[in-house]
Amino acid sequence: MMRKVRNIFRHLLYRRLTTSFVLISFTMAFSCCILVYLFVSDEMSFDKYNRNFGHTYRLNLQSKDKSYTSCSFPAVFAEKFTKIPGIEKYARFQTYMGERFISIDNTTYTATSFLFADPEILNIFQFDFVLGNPKEALAKPSNVIINQSTAQKYFGNTNPMGKIIKQDNQEFTVSAVVKDLPQQSHFTMNFLAPVLSYQATNKDMLSKWYISAFCYYLLIPDEVNKNEAETQLASLFAEGNGADKNKREFEMYLEPLSDIHLKSVGTRWDNAIKGDIKVVYGLVIIALLILGIAIANYINMLTADCRRKAKEISIQRVNGASGYTILTDQVLETAVFILMAFLFSLVLTFLMLPMVNGLSNKFLLINWSVLTPGLVLIIISVILSSIYPVVFLNSIKPDEALKNQISLLEVRGLLNQQWLRGVLVTFQLAIATLLISSTIVINNQLQLVMKNKNWF
Repeated sequence: MMRKVRNIFRHLLYRRLTTSFVLISFTMAFSCCILVYLFVSDEMSFDKYNRNFGHTYRLNLQSKDKSYTSCSFPAVFAEKFTKIPGIEKYARFQTYMGERFISIDNTTYTATSFLFADPEILNIFQFDFVLGNPKEALAKPSNVIINQSTAQKYFGNTNPMGKIIKQDNQEFTVSAVVKDLPQQSHFTMNFLAPVLSYQATNKDMLSKWYISAFCYYLLIPDEVNKNEAETQLASLFAEGNGADKNKREFEMYLEPLSDIHLKSVGTRWDNAIKGDIKVVYGLVIIALLILGIAIANYINMLTADCRRKAKEISIQRVNGASGYTILTDQVLETAVFILMAFLFSLVLTFLMLPMVNGLSNKFLLINWSVLTPGLVLIIISVILSSIYPVVFLNSIKPDEALKNQISLLEVRGLLNQQWLRGVLVTFQLAIATLLISSTIVINNQLQLVMKNKNWF
């Protein structure tokens, strides 16, 4: 085995120019695939840190023609939820993450992610408490929970428990400190106060059907009929608004928590941190197309050197090598080549990650999780890169190659090789053109948006 590997490296070094070109091609392709995997796995992991993510839903309202979707409801709608069996827990949640003014010790600050929710939200989402009691943290309208970053920012190393934070002329007392939410959360939280605190500042917010300002999150067991619950919720919402429930032009649907980040792009009045499942699919397709270009380069390299390879294989067969040995040698050569490219791609990915993190506003890291998809990519690449070379080499007759009957090879195989190479080159040019054109279009659109951003 070691002798075969040494021979493979000698062959690769002998054709160093072609080897370098294809090696760079595979290295770039694998780097793209790894970066896309890291990005996609991060996008797909949003909100899955919650222990109850599989049973948690957000309530959405949608027009029957699906042209309008909203997740904003009046606070008074919560009074109707007791009429629906099967809902384990529910909570109103105001997730405005923009700027608010707060005052601490007579000093005014601009703060973000000052949220309001019912106490049940602590049982629906996962909050890791550092200080305070979860059962009492939102029990009083004047309580507020802060995260560790906020505690450090405003109170330093002192104990923030019992400190007063004034917001909208209302005083809140710090009742608990929790760990910062993971980056894979569809909302950020620096402050969390009870919904009932609006009783002191805006009672209409809690009692009027025409004021929609809250999302509803529900914890529903698997055995509950979701469709029936959605129908009941729609009827109760129509009833609360004084509409005929039989003539309503809308419906409710329960959106799984894990879908909010990627599948709610068109939802109105939604403050969630958004991604787009179409972008995820698009990146996966682009990565696979780039890998396809690398595989095409490798096959073109082998077919371009078919005459030398034919004589080499023929000599091996005359010396007693079996067809199985020829096949395994070719697959081994391809596997060594691709494995080298994968190892180089890990280094290149590591060097590119800081730039990618800056562009995506993420904190992606190479870890052991890339080995499984990496192994799958290597196996697929070896198989696809070896199919045609193995078929071609297996069709060679030793006596024809050794007698230098090139005309016979041309008649039987060269035309097929030229046809294949033409198809592969056309495929490569088409994909390259598509990617370059897409890049130019996207760049022009972004430039237009940045140029006219003051319109909004």
